[in-house]
Amino acid sequence: MTPADEESQPPAGTGGPPPPFRGVHLLCRSGLTPARLAPLLDPLPAGPPECRDGERPAAVLLALRPGRCGPEVLLVRRAAHLDEHAGQIALPGGRMDPGDAHPAATALREAQEEVRLDPGQVRLLGALGTIRVPVSRHHVVPVVGWLDEEARVALGSAESSELWFTPVADLAELAQPARLHGQAAWEFPLPGARVWGMTAWVLGDFLRRLEDLDRRPADPDPDRQFAG
Repeated sequence: MTPADEESQPPAGTGGPPPPFRGVHLLCRSGLTPARLAPLLDPLPAGPPECRDGERPAAVLLALRPGRCGPEVLLVRRAAHLDEHAGQIALPGGRMDPGDAHPAATALREAQEEVRLDPGQVRLLGALGTIRVPVSRHHVVPVVGWLDEEARVALGSAESSELWFTPVADLAELAQPARLHGQAAWEFPLPGARVWGMTAWVLGDFLRRLEDLDRRPADPDPDRQFAG
């Protein structure tokens, strides 16, 4: 299960998407390591995000691995037979179960189910800004992890039909301003795939933080809200 994408909209009050991610491509090629990434991220939450008005806590995993052109991020395509979000590009993740101690546990469990990723081969680095998606009534915590060299992935759930790794540098180059339900947003037109909605905003938040490694950017709207 992956939190809904198609109705997601950019956070209210952020003033639209940030400037193009021009510096990220060179940054990736210069050696973007877990040690350099971790200070840019938020601390991992110790418990579920605060939910209100019937919201359900959820988490997704932004899984990174080293590649020839710098870090690569794991993406999945939701299966065509699903009643909701069929064919959409997403990050592994889903709703928190009662037995999940924190969002990172949810993200790792869901990744193990969806792409057979061994949780013991993931180095957790931190989190990105939480996202409220009223249409699906999820409050989502994006968790960032770095995969060991020995880590392997494969389709493990009927919910996904494809998986692949995309270089972060390519995402930075392909990022395009877009309009979603009349508001400013990001999208990533990859070869044979279009990343948009909530997944695009998670990737955009990550790229925004990579723009400057000398300081940790502050989120102008930490209580991120997607208008339904």
